[in-house]
Amino acid sequence: MSKHDFLPPERLNAINRLTVVARLLSSAVHDTRNALQIVTGHAELFAEAAFDQEKARERSRIILSQADRATQRMHGLVTMTQPDGRPA
Repeated sequence: MSKHDFLPPERLNAINRLTVVARLLSSAVHDTRNALQIVTGHAELFAEAAFDQEKARERSRIILSQADRATQRMHGLVTMTQPDGRPA
């Protein structure tokens, strides 16, 4: 038997919801951190390649794409955590 076997069903439901939220948050943080590392790396490369317009454009596209990815991920997380499912 586990320690959760003696909890009322409402408490078990709350624990399960918190577990799901914690996993979602962990995933969102990991994904956002990855996107920010990509943004940082390409910003550094952009600074080095600024004299080459084509390379600068490509780096800019990557930076914008990753920033958008992180923004969408955070928007989705905020929407999921709202009681009515609407964005904050």
